[in-house]
Amino acid sequence: MTLNDIVNKAWNHFHNVRNETYVVSDSIPVLWVGDMVGYFQSARRIVTLGISPSRRDFGANGVVGSDIVEELKKHEGLSADEYSRYCAHMNDYFVRGGMTGFRYVGFQRVLDLVDASYGTQGASHQVLHLNMETPVATAPSWSKLKKRERELLAPMGHELCLDMLHFLDPSLVLMSTSVNYLASSSLGETECMGEYAWGAEYQLKAVPNARVLNIKFSAGHICQVSSQELEQLAEYL
Repeated sequence: MTLNDIVNKAWNHFHNVRNETYVVSDSIPVLWVGDMVGYFQSARRIVTLGISPSRRDFGANGVVGSDIVEELKKHEGLSADEYSRYCAHMNDYFVRGGMTGFRYVGFQRVLDLVDASYGTQGASHQVLHLNMETPVATAPSWSKLKKRERELLAPMGHELCLDMLHFLDPSLVLMSTSVNYLASSSLGETECMGEYAWGAEYQLKAVPNARVLNIKFSAGHICQVSSQELEQLAEYL
């Protein structure tokens, strides 16, 4: 499946759900953020995983510009030119200031260990971020949606996340979530390969070529590892 196929699949899904009251009205699907060109040029292909896009990325002060949202939000599919603009916009997310999000700051502490970054020029490896549950921004956030609301978005969100993982073929996947959540996540069959002070390594059937590390998660905060634990993780990486 090509990236064009995945983007249009996401757009069809968004077209079907965009009128739901909990879907951010002035938004578009966010399949990934980060420099995909730089990612494929990197010696190590690294992906981080979150849950869903932030509603704060949209609106007058959002990182995802209102101009592209207004142009594309009502389209059921994208023309070749619109597809190119969408990809360029996702690639430039961190250039436009997306690094302020707490999830990215948390992951960046770990990425610094291997000279990797979401957008810093000069880093050896450019990193992409995907969302496991849905590429659709919601208000309230994912954890506060009703069960039936999550069930409307999650099946296709899971499928799209796996489509992106297969397309990107990463060698390293970083996440930071509770063990209970991981067991029920979109990633399917998982096997714990070892537990450590900083978290655990998993083998995921869906992405057999990747090392999947779940970094310690505490009280809703990602990558809650001490300086000592970071040193241990650096040796493991």
